[in-house]
Amino acid sequence: MPLELRWIEGVTTVREFVKAMVVTITEGESSSYWNLVYPSSLSEVSNKAIISTKPFSLDDDEQPTNEDTEFYLMIERPMIDIEKEGETVQELALNYVELTIGDKLNESGDGFAEEHYSEKARYAWYRDFKDIEGLYYGEWLPIRYFMNIDLRTINLVIQGDPSIDVRPYKNALFSWANIGAIESYEGGDKDVRGNFGLTVGSDIPPERSLRFGANTGTGVLDVIMAYSRAGAPYQAHGVKFKADNPYKDKYFIGPSEWTHKFHHDEITVIHKYDRERGKLRNVLVGDRSALENNAELIYKKGTPEEKVYKSYQINSPYWAIEESANPLYGVILRKS
Repeated sequence: MPLELRWIEGVTTVREFVKAMVVTITEGESSSYWNLVYPSSLSEVSNKAIISTKPFSLDDDEQPTNEDTEFYLMIERPMIDIEKEGETVQELALNYVELTIGDKLNESGDGFAEEHYSEKARYAWYRDFKDIEGLYYGEWLPIRYFMNIDLRTINLVIQGDPSIDVRPYKNALFSWANIGAIESYEGGDKDVRGNFGLTVGSDIPPERSLRFGANTGTGVLDVIMAYSRAGAPYQAHGVKFKADNPYKDKYFIGPSEWTHKFHHDEITVIHKYDRERGKLRNVLVGDRSALENNAELIYKKGTPEEKVYKSYQINSPYWAIEESANPLYGVILRKS
């Protein structure tokens, strides 16, 4: 029996976003295997939290293993500088949170040990309203979320409520995040120590860092992996998949006339030196032009191998697919 997969949909607000994500990830009718490590209880969660998982503590048949490698995810609403009445003040960000992955905590347990964490990735549900005339939102802004989660991986799509948007009505973002271990190739070498990644969608381009060399991952235009094959920390990995020419004519927008199906592909994680490493789990990528948000796609319907997916029109301007062979593609998340 495969690892238990949970599907969750919900609505929260900017004010409650961090806590809502922590509750969703660590609680539920069935165990999600992710644990809150900071703060010590859910009642204390406000604008910063750290959760953890041991992604290889069970095998694919949910049998215990001896692998106790633990990885961490920090979710935080940062304080940012705001100009008010000619003065610079600090307020909590309204349109994004920062996600950071790590493999070791500091002594106090409220952050990461030195050199054991990635760069922060800005995960946005709206464009920054300060630069858009007529747009305003506050901590009351609703945020929809759609998530699949198991022991090893989280796929999360968020959307800031579009009802308050203004022309050209492209400010409310559908943004995707993938957090966790990737699936190794059958017959490939064992990949445990550094097999934990992060990629998100953002409203602005990421700042480049040299903290771990010129290939330090941003987590926005790439997939950060905890360690490379040789052990270089938090390096950028690209994505690879079958892709059509993004600019060719489409005379028929819909499923194949031959197969009567929509065709999607697995997303391979690839490093510029190590090359193909594995595949992102519980998510596929493909042409989004004929699909609506929340449309259900069924693979091998009526068979024991049946899988249900949901499609999303990702429109965050900066994400890993933007750097791929077809930036017009979208993702579908596995629901069951």
